[in-house]
Amino acid sequence: MRTAQQYGIKSLYHYQSWNSDWIKDALVNNRVHVSNLKNVNDPWDCRPYFQISVNDPLSRRNWGERLQRIFEQIPQELRDKLPSPGTGNWYDDKELLRQSIDRLREWVWQLNVERWRIYCLIPHANSILMWSHYADGNTGICIEFDANRHPFSRAFAMKYEERLPKIGPEDFTGASKRLTEAILLTKSKAWAYEREYRIMARDRSIDPTFPVTTEDEYLAVPQGAITAIIAGCNAVLEPIRSLVREYAPGVRVKRAVTEPRIIR
Repeated sequence: MRTAQQYGIKSLYHYQSWNSDWIKDALVNNRVHVSNLKNVNDPWDCRPYFQISVNDPLSRRNWGERLQRIFEQIPQELRDKLPSPGTGNWYDDKELLRQSIDRLREWVWQLNVERWRIYCLIPHANSILMWSHYADGNTGICIEFDANRHPFSRAFAMKYEERLPKIGPEDFTGASKRLTEAILLTKSKAWAYEREYRIMARDRSIDPTFPVTTEDEYLAVPQGAITAIIAGCNAVLEPIRSLVREYAPGVRVKRAVTEPRIIR
């Protein structure tokens, strides 16, 4: 897990539609709206993949022993959602083990939905695909942030793989770094063109001690961290310029322009 600061990234960018109320709120209240995991546009994003071979005795035993420890630690209301082996062992019953891991996968997903909020950024403002996909076909904007400022300095670089990482029972031991990277910071190679960095935050009401927190799905942004608003090449420039001049005169307004062979 490497951050924008570790990679020496100076600026990070967020593409979005132009909405004057949203941008006014960001500039006046120094905050941005974050994504709930259930609203991500990739059906594989943030979904855990637990590797098990129920026909392999060692794999079955490892998962069974791990499930027993998980079962003993989770709250009672969550225990009720997992099948119980009664007085036996999970690894003695293949079908029970398979059902338990399926339930565990869904529980981890729901736990992540409740716990995590994300804000997606990339290190370049000249991606025609990003302008087209996320900024209403170049009619929207791109917000430029100072990547040296917290929390942007600790935005994590995404990994891109052909397949989802396999998560085994050994990954539930010790720190959760491996699980976080495998589940929350890995996407398909089809998305590699984005070169995404992701701010990982937790809802303050759930985990107020986490280094980056949100409130009502908003992430606080330090004064001066927004350094520019870039208008798409098809955007109407004057409303953007007027709003920024009124509410944040220190923020620069730029314009993406096209040339026959490049966009900048």
